[in-house]
Amino acid sequence: MLAVGGVVLWHAGALSAQAPSEASTVLPTDARPVAPASHTLRTPGWAPPVSVQWTYEVRASTKGLPYRAQATLSWRRDGRTYDARLEFKAFLIGSRVQHSQGTLGPQGLVPQTFTDRARKERQLVFDWGAARLISPGTPESSTALPPGTQDRLSLFLQLAHTLGAAGDAPTPGRQWVVPVASPGEVAPWTFRFEGRETLELPAGTWSTWKLQRSPRHAGDQRVELWFAPDLHLLPVRMRISQDNGDTIDQRLSAR
Repeated sequence: MLAVGGVVLWHAGALSAQAPSEASTVLPTDARPVAPASHTLRTPGWAPPVSVQWTYEVRASTKGLPYRAQATLSWRRDGRTYDARLEFKAFLIGSRVQHSQGTLGPQGLVPQTFTDRARKERQLVFDWGAARLISPGTPESSTALPPGTQDRLSLFLQLAHTLGAAGDAPTPGRQWVVPVASPGEVAPWTFRFEGRETLELPAGTWSTWKLQRSPRHAGDQRVELWFAPDLHLLPVRMRISQDNGDTIDQRLSAR
């Protein structure tokens, strides 16, 4: 994660705070994670694009000091395989590249490898056959891999799949729990559907569906995500805020 003053830059590394109590959240049966399957994607309501490259304008504040940056999200799929790449660039801060590769199945994205490169590179390997997450170079180099686990980039594309599978906009208040992998551990994250919102972004005005992950304890982050049904339900905005006042706001600027 690329952290500045406690704020972690871009959403693929933003949800770093873990909340063990989220594991006890009770959801409807169809909201529970399910095991990946090696079939073509057949879920109605979500048609992932073959190829996109989006640019985001990033505005942030840390310790009361504002700054700007740029992020680029690239997505490609070939049959039942996908390749997602995120690059973040900020003046004086440097760059970070996150890369997720895997397959597409009836339940959505099934990551196989994830790399996160900044000052050094970290890698995750998803061994679905053995149900183990491999984290080379960490004290806990292997840990249990629950069905439906996502990496910190595939997560946001998986949420697009989940919203698409709902058909029309879900009922406000509906929740989903997604296991999310990081080096040496997998933790459950809970997202709540907040409703519809119209956003004016640098790339235009869009009708969106909003999800939110609320802080669960002091020092945890509030994460707000907006997905556009007219743009494959991909995320067009993300805002992270911390209780110390640090924020980061990423908005779609070009596609």
